[in-house]
Amino acid sequence: MLRKIGKPAIVLTTACTLLFSVAAFAATDGSSKHWASDTLQEWVSEGLLKGDATGNLNENQSITRAEFVALVNRVFNYSDTSSQVFADVAATKWYADEFSKAFAAGIVQGDAAGLMKPNASITRAEVAVVLANAFRLTAQNGNAYSGFSDGRAVAAWAQDAVSALLEKQYVQGRSGNQFAPSAQITRAEAVVMIDNVMGYLIHAAGTYNRDADGNAVLNAGDILLNQSKVAGNLYLTSGIGEGDATLKGVEIKGNLYVEGGGVNSVMLDGTTVGGQLIINRKQAQVRVVISGESSLSNLVFQRSGKLVIESPNTIGTVTVAPSDSTAVISITGKIKRLIIESGAIVDLSNAEIEVLEIKSTGSGATVTVDASSQIGKALLSGISSIKGTGKVNEAEIHASGVTIEQSVSTVIVKDGLTAIVNGKEVKGTASNTGGGNSGTTPTPGVTPTPTATPAPTPTTEPTETPAPTPTPDPVGTVKYFSFTDQKVPVKLRNYHLVLIGEKTLDYTMTLQPSIFPVSDDHIVASVLDTDGKVWVASANELTRFNIYEQDAGKVEVFRQDEHFKGEIQALLVEGDVIWVLTNDSISQIKYKSSIK
Repeated sequence: MLRKIGKPAIVLTTACTLLFSVAAFAATDGSSKHWASDTLQEWVSEGLLKGDATGNLNENQSITRAEFVALVNRVFNYSDTSSQVFADVAATKWYADEFSKAFAAGIVQGDAAGLMKPNASITRAEVAVVLANAFRLTAQNGNAYSGFSDGRAVAAWAQDAVSALLEKQYVQGRSGNQFAPSAQITRAEAVVMIDNVMGYLIHAAGTYNRDADGNAVLNAGDILLNQSKVAGNLYLTSGIGEGDATLKGVEIKGNLYVEGGGVNSVMLDGTTVGGQLIINRKQAQVRVVISGESSLSNLVFQRSGKLVIESPNTIGTVTVAPSDSTAVISITGKIKRLIIESGAIVDLSNAEIEVLEIKSTGSGATVTVDASSQIGKALLSGISSIKGTGKVNEAEIHASGVTIEQSVSTVIVKDGLTAIVNGKEVKGTASNTGGGNSGTTPTPGVTPTPTATPAPTPTTEPTETPAPTPTPDPVGTVKYFSFTDQKVPVKLRNYHLVLIGEKTLDYTMTLQPSIFPVSDDHIVASVLDTDGKVWVASANELTRFNIYEQDAGKVEVFRQDEHFKGEIQALLVEGDVIWVLTNDSISQIKYKSSIK
């Protein structure tokens, strides 16, 4: 059930063919009331849906991809757009702006051929993926989808999304406990599914005091949420823009997602966050101020931002993990542990950090400590630098190339490594306790003059035998690799980490399984090779064919265990080979003669 307040922010116009009306709530099967009429009534009353001139609802008709994306956009009030162009989305169409916003938000990607297919009916599996992307949902049990009687029919690209929605009871099976992943979804079902995940929506400026028994979404600026409880996640969307959002005395059991807000702040006053506070505003830097008796244990920067901690309570862990190495993070206040997982610029102003940890993945990071700030202990495993005039009490260095401008009371450098501390070279030696030293370079004693060793009799150097020219692999050659093999393209290695949940999906990656498959739900990936032929993969079989060729005998089939091991997850064409990523390993198939 939708629980919305405030004035309508956006409605669907007649240009969008998904049109609802109050008058059309009667069911089309002759019964007096449609099963979703209450939810539809609330959406219409809030201005999120609007009927056409004849008052028709057509709630049992299927909804298109464009129409569904438009609905999700309006819930989040997305405003940022992308320059990405899709061949089947004309700039003059009403949905062009909708897809531009959705792509910029990272909730849709298009299929392997770069198409959005805006007028095609969207399937239940595709809906699950879009909703999981929009609401940042991940499954605790990636196999939960198998609880449906037709769980085997859920394609690999939708399994986590379906599992996540099922775990939260946002979706239910149809008759016979079937999820029916390839089935079309009706307009009424679409609204109800979004409503189930969205929960409580505030889309107008003002002061509110209302509890949410699930999630809550704030998509407009200048909102004060006062003395409220949110049982799920709270989303401060990009629709807030440069406006303010204030949470006073709010208790959030789930995560707090900050994707909007300006330099004058998202303010938490006496607010508790049970999960993570995730800062991820894409187009501008947002300032988050934590004051009063606020309490949170885990904050993550996924983009640039400013954090001001005015609360007497110390934040447990702050993680800096932006995908952009030019991201700038500014921090003021007390933090128990500051972890830097990627290269970024971190400025500490009037900050007190008990432990600074720069991971090996944080190479390139720069931390500036001003005179009013201090770091208790620095654990440096990535090539990084600490600058400024603030105090650093202790440092353990586990990577060569680390630079610390300040004088440090205690420095431990791992054996065989070198660092620059306070302008001096510090080397790790085995003779020092803990495999390092105290930061001073010892004065060498007098070394006796060694006894000259007689020069050996010169040996005639053999003539070097030229290395043979490697013979190209013949067409059809199959090679198998582990996920971490350096011969495997980085995109595939990274994508494997995404599949097992160790890496967050970067929406700038060009390699992704299509959320809009080219055929039925058994298709998990498809690509176009350099010969202009299409590769289409189900979990257990890979085929290559010319889409314009009518002779079925010319279709090439590559089978499980013969050409790849395990179930296919993704494909990548690279020159004359195709890489096949499965849940077991990665294989390389040579499909054409090497280009000379």
